[in-house]
Amino acid sequence: LLIIYMNKKWLYAPLLIALLLGGVYVYNKYRVAPKLNLYSLQLSTVEGKAVNMANFKGRKTILCFSASWCGPCRHELKTIGKIKSTELADVQVLVISDEEPAQVDLFAQSLHPDFVVLKLAKPFADLGIYSIPTTYLLDKNFDVKKESVGYVDWSDPSTLAHLKALLD
Repeated sequence: LLIIYMNKKWLYAPLLIALLLGGVYVYNKYRVAPKLNLYSLQLSTVEGKAVNMANFKGRKTILCFSASWCGPCRHELKTIGKIKSTELADVQVLVISDEEPAQVDLFAQSLHPDFVVLKLAKPFADLGIYSIPTTYLLDKNFDVKKESVGYVDWSDPSTLAHLKALLD
């Protein structure tokens, strides 16, 4: 069947276009952070108290969508925690998980004590987040300065310098 198909050279173009479009779709779904309306996120503390994102406005923020079972998430948060007190003292770190409250609570206990850990009311996929960690850098006005999907070593000197420049 493949030999018959290969003899019809005019079919190469549609096949190539289909593969290209499929690749673009997969890249956009799994490697591009979605645009979010941060104020519409339905969040709560690990105790179940509703939280409004507007309460965090006014400070530079690293917003991380993460999960306790995600190795790259834990590693990224660990690197942020290492530089939090020295290099990022004026930056708040918000960690959002879509796991069950008990799991979110255990996750919060394992992280840097200055991190604010929140529970998202719906699955990440409902927001268009299909890969974690997904991280947003927000300035004091809560304008998104950078989005990233996948592990980022924030302790790398060049990455840290870029982070600080974006948030200033």
